[in-house]
Amino acid sequence: MESKYKDSHMHKTIDTGILTFVPDLWDNYWASRHHVMSRLSQHYKVLWVSPPLPWRKAFSASHIMGNSRGIKKQSSNLWIYEPEWYLPCKTRIRVLSRSWDWIRKRRIKGFLSDMGIKRLILYLWRPEYFSCVGKFDEDLVCYHIDDEYTFSFDKDQPVSDTERELIRNSDLVFIHSKSLLKKKGSLNFHTFYIPNGVAYSYYREVMDDPNAYFCELDEIPEPRIGYVGIIKKQIDLDLILEIARKRKNWSIVLIGPISKSHKEVQKKIELLRKEKNVFLLGGIKPDDLPKYIKKLDVCLMCYQRNEYTKYIYPMKVNEYLACGKPVVSVYLENLEEFESVLYFASDVSDWISKIEKCVKENDSEKTFNRIKWANQNSWDSRIEKVVSIFQEKLCKNSLMSEKGTCR
Repeated sequence: MESKYKDSHMHKTIDTGILTFVPDLWDNYWASRHHVMSRLSQHYKVLWVSPPLPWRKAFSASHIMGNSRGIKKQSSNLWIYEPEWYLPCKTRIRVLSRSWDWIRKRRIKGFLSDMGIKRLILYLWRPEYFSCVGKFDEDLVCYHIDDEYTFSFDKDQPVSDTERELIRNSDLVFIHSKSLLKKKGSLNFHTFYIPNGVAYSYYREVMDDPNAYFCELDEIPEPRIGYVGIIKKQIDLDLILEIARKRKNWSIVLIGPISKSHKEVQKKIELLRKEKNVFLLGGIKPDDLPKYIKKLDVCLMCYQRNEYTKYIYPMKVNEYLACGKPVVSVYLENLEEFESVLYFASDVSDWISKIEKCVKENDSEKTFNRIKWANQNSWDSRIEKVVSIFQEKLCKNSLMSEKGTCR
């Protein structure tokens, strides 16, 4: 079923297809990759390839009996391929790994042929996909950097050899934050700043709909102070717990799935569950995000400050602003430009002070400015830029190689 979680419809412009390798399943909590590819599928035929299963998990009874993986058509121009359970990722047995890789590649080439793609953009989202370059007779290689993949908290790691090679061997590089642009942008002349966006039209449609509400939020006492996103180790859960304990009259609402890979989060979650004014609502569908944000009084971006978070550009900032909500955030270098439309906070007392200010706020001009800011950062405008870059690059390549003509 096609998601409504997008901006206004765009039209296909050229007969080019995209093969994209991503670290997620399509049905996972939506990240920038989902937003970018769902919108690019309004211009091109897109084949989204999810990671194969770990081999130990692949040969478990549940996957063999379930056998739900494979190719499926998600929407009119978007196909999702989850490699079958019998084609897992690498093992120490090289002959098996090579065989599985070869079969997966053949399967993907067959899908691309069935889709009738004439020119191909290979769109990669992680350094480990560098091995895919040159294997699909692609016309263009694009590498999109939407995170700092070293995941170091206490030390800024240098660019890995693999990522450096991928950046240098890509025709185009997109980078989602200015701090990452400073770190990696000089490695390839054809590098562009493409920050995260927001499905602005849909968010405003929900905000203007008087029937867009959820009973579970209506039952939670006001004021509702909320965080929306994956509950992971990068979030300052100690800060949230302290705010909840110091302001018992506030309802602290956490909306999003709890990361299963971050075991250290579990103990802090248990402490939060013991507080009567803390509400953990779990993950929700992408279409429902603005409906939940609509019922919040103040929105939080309570990240820890470390060598990882200095590189992030949180997708939620534009989503909060599109709803016109007051936002309190930890200071992040990539959010400096947002200073006029949100509040930065430092220690616990400052967080409480800024949140209190937001709770009491009744300023229509500030609300208007937040919405206006979000409108300037829509996914529509981001993807228009990406498509324009693709068009220009493909045209130049076509002329240089004399394979075709510009469209």
